[in-house]
Amino acid sequence: MKHLYLVTLFLTAFVFQSFAQFSPELAEKSLVKVIVTGNKRLVCSGFIWKKTSWIVTSLHTMQPNGVIEVMYPGGISSSGKAIRVLESADLVLIETNIDSKPPSASRVPLTTYYPGKPPFGEKIYAIGYHGGSLGNQTQPLEKGHANPETLWYLVRPEDQASLAAIGFPSMKIPIYFLTGSLLPGFSGSPVYNSRNELIGIGDGGLERGQMNVSWCIPANNLDLLEASKVTQFPAKLGESSLLYTAEVSIDVNAGNQNQSYQETAQELQNKYKTYSYGQFNFNQTKTRTLKEMVSTAIDQDNIVGFANEFNEQKIFFDYNSNEFDFDIYEDVNNGFVIALPVGTTLSYDKELDMFSADLPDDDDNAGYFNLFYGMETHDGDPVGEIIKGFTEAFGSQTNGMTRDPAYNRSHPLNSEWRADYFVLQGNGTYKFDETDEGEVLPNLFVSLISNDKEVFYSVALCFVPTDRPEVLAAFENGVDCINQYDGNTACCDYFGWFFHVIAASQLTTISSYQASR
Repeated sequence: MKHLYLVTLFLTAFVFQSFAQFSPELAEKSLVKVIVTGNKRLVCSGFIWKKTSWIVTSLHTMQPNGVIEVMYPGGISSSGKAIRVLESADLVLIETNIDSKPPSASRVPLTTYYPGKPPFGEKIYAIGYHGGSLGNQTQPLEKGHANPETLWYLVRPEDQASLAAIGFPSMKIPIYFLTGSLLPGFSGSPVYNSRNELIGIGDGGLERGQMNVSWCIPANNLDLLEASKVTQFPAKLGESSLLYTAEVSIDVNAGNQNQSYQETAQELQNKYKTYSYGQFNFNQTKTRTLKEMVSTAIDQDNIVGFANEFNEQKIFFDYNSNEFDFDIYEDVNNGFVIALPVGTTLSYDKELDMFSADLPDDDDNAGYFNLFYGMETHDGDPVGEIIKGFTEAFGSQTNGMTRDPAYNRSHPLNSEWRADYFVLQGNGTYKFDETDEGEVLPNLFVSLISNDKEVFYSVALCFVPTDRPEVLAAFENGVDCINQYDGNTACCDYFGWFFHVIAASQLTTISSYQASR
C-alpha cells in the first residue's frame, strides 16, 4: 500500500510539472512599476513581497534623495521609502502607504520562491514594464550557462572596474546568466519558471554590442534582504557610468518636473518604441554608435570592408560621428536583433510580408535605399533559395544578378544557428517606373540567420542613379564628406545613406548567439 501511494504521488507530481504553464495573468497581480524622481526620472519594475506594502526592486534604480512612487495593479499610486538595502545583491525593499488606501483583489503579494537553481536551457519568464509603458509584458528567456556563474566572469574588464568602483552588486555572489535580453524597464522584475515559481529578480544587462549580457539575482537573496540592518543607500549610488540596459530614464527639467504618471509613460513610450505584427514583437532596447556595434558584430570584416572600399574610392566619412548611430530592436518572440539607422521607424508591408525601415520621405537621397527584414521556411539551402528569389525578382530587369565573392561570409553561431552574408549586383540598369527618365543599378547587401528549418534575413537594397552626374563622378573620383561636406551636401547625403543602410543590414543577430560567445 505504501509503495502504491509513493508511485501515485510520483505520477501526480510528474503530470503536474509536465502540464504546468507560466501564467502572466497570475504574475501581473504581484507586479508593480517603480518611478524614482531625482536628478532624472528612472522607471523600473518590481513586485509585492510578503505584505501588500512591501516592494522589492533593484537598488541601482534608486537615486540619492529621490522621491519614490509605486504604481500598483489597477493603477493605484502610492509613495514609498526604502527600509532595507542589500548592496551585494543590488536589492532594495520599499515600504509604501498602500494600506491607507482601499484594498483590492488585484494586489497579491508573493510569499515564496523556488529555492533551487534552474537547469541550463530551462524556459523562464520575466514580466515587467518595457520602456516604462502603461501596460506590462512578458519576456521569454532561457537559463544560460556560465562557469563560474558570477558577474566577475560574465562582464567585460571595463565593466568590472566600474562595478568595483561603486561597490555593488558584488562581483562574487552567484547570479543566473540569461540567454536573451532583459528589456529596458525590466530592472527589478520578478523572474519565474514555467510553474509560476519565483526564481529570481531581474537585475540588468550590460553592453555587448547588439546584444546584452543579462542576469537575474537568485531569489534566495530575499531572505538576506529582509534580514538586512542597512536602511541607507550606498554613498556612491548614482555615480555609476554603466549603462544598465534593463533600466530606463528621462531627464528631469522645469518642463516635466511635476508631470503626471501618464505623461511620463508617454514620454518613455516615445523613447522606447515597440512594433508588433504576426509572429514578431520588436522592442527598441538602445541607441548605439557604429563603433560600439562593429566591435561585437558577428562579422566585422564585411562592415570594415565596406568602409575601406569607400576610402579606396576616396569617399571619405567620419565613421565615429553620430551620423552613423543605430537604434537597436530585439524581437522578444524569436530572439532576432536588428539595427536601424537612428531615428528611422519600422513598419510592416503585408504585400511583401516583411518589416521595413521607414527612411525619411522628405529626403530625396533616402529614396534610393530600402532596408527590409523577413523570415521564411527553407528546403535545406537558405542561401541558394534566397539568392534565387532575388534573382527572379530583379534578374529580368537587370540582365541577371552577379554575386560578389569578396563579401561572401559564413559563420556557425552554435549547434542550431548559422550566419551567412552575400552581395548581389544587377548586370544592367533599369527604370524605377515608366515615368522616370533616369535609370538605376540595383545592389543588394544581405545577411541571413538560419537553422535547419527557418531563415531570418535583412536586406539593404541600394540603387545607383545613372542620371546624377555628381554621384557618378564621386564613384569615379571620390568626395570628401569630412572637410567639404557643405560643398557636396546632396552627394554626401546619398553616400551617407548608402553606408548606413548596408551597415545596418550586416548587424542582424540572434539572442541565442549570446550564450555561445
